[in-house]
Amino acid sequence: MFCTNCGLEGSGNFCGGCGTRMLSSGSGDNRQILPVAGWDNEVRYEVLLAVPEVRDRLAKCRGRATKSMTGEEWLGLYDKAFNPIPGVSLKTVASVVAPIYAKLGVRTGKTRAEDLHQPIGSTIVDVLCALAESGLPLNEVHQGETGCVIEASLPSDLLSFEGRLVITVERTTSGTRVEAATNIPGQWFDWGKSSRCLESLFGRLHQKAA
Repeated sequence: MFCTNCGLEGSGNFCGGCGTRMLSSGSGDNRQILPVAGWDNEVRYEVLLAVPEVRDRLAKCRGRATKSMTGEEWLGLYDKAFNPIPGVSLKTVASVVAPIYAKLGVRTGKTRAEDLHQPIGSTIVDVLCALAESGLPLNEVHQGETGCVIEASLPSDLLSFEGRLVITVERTTSGTRVEAATNIPGQWFDWGKSSRCLESLFGRLHQKAA
């Protein structure tokens, strides 16, 4: 087990490094519940997803989703998406796992970045909620030292082929920076789909931060 406060590996009820209580999650998968102090500043996706309050909130998002999925189905996506790359900087993670930055050929897409005055943990959860409410299936989450890269699908429709939404969430000195990019391969124009997607994402993030 690893301490959710200092990251030290250990066993027993308390961390030998900082004294934080070490409690395993009810799911029996060796993930750790955060201390009562809160999870707002937690950067690790796997730890956030082990917090009952966070899982409760994510499951409830399906009630506002534009696509019909049960809360259990959404949580199943969240659980399967995690793909840790321990000890790697977020910049390295983004350069490796985000094809929007390196993909060649015919494609269309948009990018947008904003600095939010929100703690990193709250922002990661807000992004996951925004994806669920928009009905955008989660594909993968890659962990970095200062944040994570979240990949979701952009379903095909009458205007465009299926694409991908890549969101980088990184801790800053004043809060959190969110960078989002869409990538729809195989066509030159998406008739505003990418712009609407990014506008919806950041609009939801601002609403949740208010």
